[in-house]
Amino acid sequence: MRPFEILMLAAVLPALLWPMLPRKRPRWVDYLPFAAVFLLLLHLLIEGYRWQMLPAYLLVVGLFLATLPKLRSPLAEVPLKSVATMIGSLALLLAWLVALALPLLLPVPQLPEVTGPHAIGTQTFYLVDYSRDEIYTADPGDKRELMVQLWYPAQPGAQGEAAAYLQDLNAMGPVLAERLGLPTFLLDHIGLVKLDAQKDVPVLADNAPYPVLLFSHGLRGIRAQNTAAVQELVSHGFVVVTIDHTYGNAFTLFPDGRAVFYSPDIFSGAGQPPHTGNTLLRVWAGDMGSVLDELAIWNATEGNQFHGRLDLSRVGALGHSTGGGAAVEFCGSDERCDAAVGLDAWLVPVSQEIITKGLTRPFLLLQAAQWKFNDATQNEARAQELFENVGATGYLATIAGASHYDFSDLPLFSPLSAQLGLSGNLDNPYVVGMVTDMTTAFFRQELQGAGDNLVMSTMVYPEMALIGRDG
Repeated sequence: MRPFEILMLAAVLPALLWPMLPRKRPRWVDYLPFAAVFLLLLHLLIEGYRWQMLPAYLLVVGLFLATLPKLRSPLAEVPLKSVATMIGSLALLLAWLVALALPLLLPVPQLPEVTGPHAIGTQTFYLVDYSRDEIYTADPGDKRELMVQLWYPAQPGAQGEAAAYLQDLNAMGPVLAERLGLPTFLLDHIGLVKLDAQKDVPVLADNAPYPVLLFSHGLRGIRAQNTAAVQELVSHGFVVVTIDHTYGNAFTLFPDGRAVFYSPDIFSGAGQPPHTGNTLLRVWAGDMGSVLDELAIWNATEGNQFHGRLDLSRVGALGHSTGGGAAVEFCGSDERCDAAVGLDAWLVPVSQEIITKGLTRPFLLLQAAQWKFNDATQNEARAQELFENVGATGYLATIAGASHYDFSDLPLFSPLSAQLGLSGNLDNPYVVGMVTDMTTAFFRQELQGAGDNLVMSTMVYPEMALIGRDG
């Protein structure tokens, strides 16, 4: 809970408890609801409204209105407590507990604080690859359109608008809630998440050029789903590009107002589930290549804000679930990729040639100890085959007690995520921090030659089992 939320509920508690005590009520107790209303106004102005606080709002305002008449009359002697009075007091205390529990169980998520020295900037771009036909639309003239977000080391002290965790929240929030099987209003408070990033601030010239990482979300995911790891990587001197894979993500809103939603029908072929086809991964790997093509133009163009800031000789790819498979597909098919991380990667659709030949670039497969989906055996076999055929340094790491969505930010959104089937049984901030630390350690080791050794990094996490292999 946020500070004014706590203070507001604390202010009304004595006024609720006093009717149950066999003592004369002091006058200061009658002024507490006024203080609570004042704190409510500060909360709305500074912290912002969220629906989880509605019971608290009603309780504070109701108690304030009920207290007003008491201020016009002198304090009375303590009457004998009637059964009705006691029942009423207990009911109000129960209402207070509900008002407290709801924001505690569905808090405003807090991302881990970044540990690197760099400030963070971010900008969003609309890209069109005119060399690639859009295979997921009926019009043969359509070209592949993407929304991407660049996260980069920023000039310290630059003033910009605070970045939002989820842009276009009013449109996207209900879509994500439906994706997770939740009520459509349940994710409205995502707009209150505080980031370390600022929008549209200048790129830091010191220490440039920076290695570039490409992030790919899971099927029906969003580009923001691993913002905790993205911010940490940027703070340590990486440029990270998060890509919305159009038609494969939950929702894309283009600058002209067109909205594109995920539809499994366009991915299914010959009766196959949408997530099993290699075509999907090749399209997403192509998206990564398109982004690199565009970045190369920006990097070489005088006057572009990213001119000379991008080190395209040090490129990594990472992704979650289907996006992890796409990262492997990209690094197995595009020579520009130098390292890859798969976060509980879905490897079944990866090209058999890549699995058999093995990656010739360093990679880390970071996964739950058990894939809890119907095709677990097949996916685990693909991971083992890829690892055994490695043509470079490869790591296979498993986290005992972790679940599939623990490899994203999702566990940070509620302490009830395990009960909702959205995380494992590990402490939520702890497991997200573990995944972030391991991802950062790997890319710092492979692309910067800096930071803690990956093997040493695992030793602080008893849930982590890591094996390595040299090709």
